[in-house]
Amino acid sequence: TWRCHNCFCERWCVSSRKHLEPAEWLLILAILGVTAYFGILIGFLIGILGGCVIFAVSVSRVDIVRHSFTVDERPSSLVRSSDEMALIAAHGGEVRILQLASFIFFGSAYRLQERIRALVSTHPPRMVVFDFSGVSGIDSSAGSSLLRIEEMLRDRSIAHVLIGISPDIHRVMDEAGALENGVLQLDSLDLALELGEDTLIDAEGRRTASYRPLAEWLTDALGGADHAGALIAALEPATYAEEAFLCRAGDPTDTLLFIERGRVSAEIQLPGHAPIRQRVFGANTILGEVGFFLDGPRTTDLRVYGSASVWALGRTAYERLSRENPEVTRALLTYTVQIQAERLAFSSRQVEALQR
Repeated sequence: TWRCHNCFCERWCVSSRKHLEPAEWLLILAILGVTAYFGILIGFLIGILGGCVIFAVSVSRVDIVRHSFTVDERPSSLVRSSDEMALIAAHGGEVRILQLASFIFFGSAYRLQERIRALVSTHPPRMVVFDFSGVSGIDSSAGSSLLRIEEMLRDRSIAHVLIGISPDIHRVMDEAGALENGVLQLDSLDLALELGEDTLIDAEGRRTASYRPLAEWLTDALGGADHAGALIAALEPATYAEEAFLCRAGDPTDTLLFIERGRVSAEIQLPGHAPIRQRVFGANTILGEVGFFLDGPRTTDLRVYGSASVWALGRTAYERLSRENPEVTRALLTYTVQIQAERLAFSSRQVEALQR
């Protein structure tokens, strides 16, 4: 019996040291010591309490922020004008998005609270977006930390946006008072990104109008009123393949489209499913340039929303303009390359943000 007890103690106290964390190994020693002096029942209780403490401490060290990025790194699906895209690239760091994951306990919520405190103390943003779509649940004790975050952002006049909140999470946060005082709840991350971009544009005083007239826009884009006038003379109002659609996927790309005002959505239609929105093109943007210059088919449906004003440059008109006024087409190509470079830069930053 003595040898069995000795072997048992050696396995628990010595051999286990190589496989356990220091706190877990010390708990084993404490359980053995308490059991020897006070009995099995007290040792059993010490083991349970010690295990709960170790679990709570371990969970509090888990980072529940799966991804953290800004709108200059990952913009919304809305394709904006060159001026607005440049502004977002310069000031996008002022809108911070935090995608949360796992189950949120008090310890991990407190760690998030301290992270936000450090963020607003060093580089206070204009808006913070919390994405709860990857959160499986939340402990009721974590509500107080989320309330502290809400108060911290409100005191500094920082917009507070929540998305992806399940009914259970909503109940816990509502009971804690973390959904009051102007906290905005949205249905999707893309809507939150678009709101963040609009906030930056409004804050910089650049939203003087919902769009610029065609002549003003193209004058700046092509570098002169003469070039703009020659191009406008070659444009025609865009025709519709059917109600609200400029074209369907697979149609020949025989026109280059200029959106003066309104929005056009690039969508993919799947049988038995709702349309999937890929991108939305806003006022003062060009679309269809890749298929037009590569002479390829349309890759998506283009749906017009509202009373948009869209102009089309047909292939025949473009070829005639190239012969009669090559400076205009050269300026148009330069502008198109600039647009593609801006969109590629945004896509590259988005890939980098997703890889972190």
